[in-house]
Amino acid sequence: MRIQDAYLQQFRQVGDLHMDNIITVAKHERIISKVTVNYMQKAYEMRIEQRSPTQQAMANLYAHYSQVPSWVDFEQLQRGMDVFFKYLPAVSASLFFRSLISGFCFPGITEVLNETAYLGKKNSKKRSGTSNRRLLDTITYVTANMISAESLKPGGEAWKWGLEVRVIHGKVRHRLLNNKQNKWDTSSHGVPINPEDMSATLLGFSQAAIQGLDWILPIMSSADKADYIALWRYIGWLVGIDTRNDNIARPETTLDPLGGSSKQIELINTCISQHLIQTTDDAKKMTKHILSSVIGQDKETSYKLLSVMSHKWLGKDFASALDISMTNNLLLKSMVVVHINMLRLYMIAVTKFRLIGQIAVDMNRRLTLFAVNTMNERRKFRRSFLDNRRGETSRCPMAKFISLKED
Repeated sequence: MRIQDAYLQQFRQVGDLHMDNIITVAKHERIISKVTVNYMQKAYEMRIEQRSPTQQAMANLYAHYSQVPSWVDFEQLQRGMDVFFKYLPAVSASLFFRSLISGFCFPGITEVLNETAYLGKKNSKKRSGTSNRRLLDTITYVTANMISAESLKPGGEAWKWGLEVRVIHGKVRHRLLNNKQNKWDTSSHGVPINPEDMSATLLGFSQAAIQGLDWILPIMSSADKADYIALWRYIGWLVGIDTRNDNIARPETTLDPLGGSSKQIELINTCISQHLIQTTDDAKKMTKHILSSVIGQDKETSYKLLSVMSHKWLGKDFASALDISMTNNLLLKSMVVVHINMLRLYMIAVTKFRLIGQIAVDMNRRLTLFAVNTMNERRKFRRSFLDNRRGETSRCPMAKFISLKED
């Protein structure tokens, strides 16, 4: 049974009730800059009579998310992380081509990215060349959630990152809605970073990624899928996506996209995609921008190769609707076919042979941690050097140079 557009539309006109309330109270007290996870933790540890209204609101939120929901099994979350690393080569490609690029076709999400210049410049006054840095932010955040289940427990680093992302979303939402020079159009785009757009993003990291793996080769077990979905449901809960059995959730704004059976999750993913996807000019520009930002030294050949891969992963019709050009270069087409077949062989090996799967999990986890830490260290050095020369500091809210490590 299809979910009606009218039902989904209601989720576009609300934000994050609890975080928005904190930001509103903090604005009244003129301490919005102090709304951070660390400050939230300090407020939680203070005596009640010493708390200001903002501190009380933050303490309440911190206390609620310190109580793990009854549906969370941390052993299952660890298995979900292992699934991520076991299928990492295929998952990475699926997340980039099917999740990220498809996400540009959600107008509400694209408009937020445009207004914040998060994956490119909005106009000539904005600095370009930030896409790789923003992608690294996302990769670092995803990796932080995949290190260990311990890190996702209350007080853990990944747990804090989830709440920090929620704080950032609240501040961005507040700024966009209160921008007098460029008034946000809620009638067209809904409230910025609303539950439906958040759910679409969450489904992109989870259900859409699984569908990409099934497209390569439908060999992933239902147990692995369930573990991976459970992991992302908990991550989604931390960043503000209400679940039906959350006692501070409002029923009318509780979408819980990953809370049902596999068929229900697939249905809601389809319905949200059909409700939101539009191949607008902004989607086309952003797709071209992101494909251009990750190419190598031979820009023309690299772009053509990524274009061929996009046509394979997205389908000819969808890729063409996004104005992704297609080349007749047989060598590049052959390279893409070989790449996909190699992913298939890899998936067979890690699925059919348990020892190979375990080795892949450990190796991919270590390689990912090394790669992300190395990129962040280089970025830290470069930003520090540039900031010292310019006498400024980065204003990107996610420009945090953390060192990921296994517990």
